[in-house]
Amino acid sequence: MKKTVTVIVLIFILALFGGAIYYLYQKDQQPPVSFTTTDPTTETIIKETVATGTIIPREEIPVKPNISGIIDKLFVEPGDTVKVGQLIAQLKVVPNVTNLNNSKNQIRTARINLENEAKIFNRQKELFDKGVISANDFDLSQRSYDIAKQNLSAAQETFEIVQTGTTAGIGDAATTEIKATIGGMVLDVPVKVGNQVIEANNFNEGTTIVTIANTNDMIFEGKVDESEVGKIKELLGPLKA
Repeated sequence: MKKTVTVIVLIFILALFGGAIYYLYQKDQQPPVSFTTTDPTTETIIKETVATGTIIPREEIPVKPNISGIIDKLFVEPGDTVKVGQLIAQLKVVPNVTNLNNSKNQIRTARINLENEAKIFNRQKELFDKGVISANDFDLSQRSYDIAKQNLSAAQETFEIVQTGTTAGIGDAATTEIKATIGGMVLDVPVKVGNQVIEANNFNEGTTIVTIANTNDMIFEGKVDESEVGKIKELLGPLKA
């Protein structure tokens, strides 16, 4: 029995010894590690940092009306590209009832005055033609007649302004057609059809109808860590996207 155990132990030792010899043999058969070399060169070390932010247009213009009214039509949407002078909105003026009535009364009064001055002018003209009155008296009557005609025309223009918000006599000083003041992309249209808008004046900023930006001139606005501020320098040349 002891002899059998001794034989087993010897066989185990021989197997272990043989395994160690085989491992060392296989290790010696692996190819040696080779290293490649290169010649030294001179390079530039660039220190970079990451800044988070947004790209915004340098020029961003809000378009406001020069008369008050209600948005009747909108011709643009956010993302549309517009040109200078392109129609972007149409306003509808809601006249004030009191102002409308006052302007009508002014027209009636001016018409009555004109009719009276016309009668006086015609009488003075007949007398002047007969040589009864002097040229100075006739000129005074003609001047009063011309002033009466001008007053009636002014009253009619006032009524038209109160009723429609504009008149042919003032050109583009007040108009219900809102046009683009610069060319670019429409960023925002904060109003809708039916919204009431207020004109821009010395006492009020006015209602913004659209915001237009020149997308050909953009700037980056971002935040940089305080520890990285000293590394920032102006870069000459185009930025890489």
